Amino acid sequence: MGKIWSSFRATPAWDVYKGLAALPDYYYWRLRGSPMRRVPHLLKQRTVQEYARRYRMRTMIETGTNMGQMIRAMLPLMGEIYSIEMDDSSYERARSRFAKNPKVHMIHGNSAAELPLLLENIRQPSLFWLDAHNFEWETPVREELQAIADHFVPGHIILLDDSKWFDGRNQYPTLKWMQDFVQRKFPGYILRDAMHMLRITPD
Repeated sequence: MGKIWSSFRATPAWDVYKGLAALPDYYYWRLRGSPMRRVPHLLKQRTVQEYARRYRMRTMIETGTNMGQMIRAMLPLMGEIYSIEMDDSSYERARSRFAKNPKVHMIHGNSAAELPLLLENIRQPSLFWLDAHNFEWETPVREELQAIADHFVPGHIILLDDSKWFDGRNQYPTLKWMQDFVQRKFPGYILRDAMHMLRITPD
């Protein structure tokens, strides 16, 4: 069964399935009282879209492509999307899926190494969606934030997924570390945590 499911995930039919399942998954979550142990991806997509509209962002930089759901959700709002993915199969699937779309730029590799290289050529305020996280593995989130600070452009908006994991375990920083980092590296910005998403925005 596991092999069949993995094969299904590699086909275009998986994209259709995920698109059809997103809304029922969201409403089921609402019916259960919106439990915070799991936030549906549709809500994350709507949050990123909300920040893009609020701050009039036209460039998005994502770390952790996974199934390409966030790219698909943001395409109508963005002029350029850069997505960094380390996993070979996820990268190849997304590269093939978006190959004909000139807005989407896929980058294969570890975001800790690839993000600083990308940011050397970014001159416009960008919306960051940092999702290259896995609680059981070492996370590159500190390196990602440092890269943004080193190549900072006023007006950047930074959103990070899975704030529930930011507790100091498995290489994750604590929320206190995050607060201190924002105060030191992003003057005039504030850190807010809502719906398991950290938001670093101008005050």
